[in-house]
Amino acid sequence: MTLFDLSPEELPVFTSLIAIQMSIGLTPKQQVVLGQFFILLGDNLSMIGVQAEALKEIAESNKDIKEKEK
Repeated sequence: MTLFDLSPEELPVFTSLIAIQMSIGLTPKQQVVLGQFFILLGDNLSMIGVQAEALKEIAESNKDIKEKEK
């Protein structure tokens, strides 16, 4: 089983358990810094995925236009 196989109900429980485990031994300030790091990481992963999809759609659209011009 992988992270992508978890149900919508299991995923937040899993991430909460990870967050709790990672926070042990950290100061509140360190917890905030680590949390912000993961937020930024997630935002960047989302941006990369969205851009990849946008470029794929543009390429497919250009391909369709070229085929119609033939």
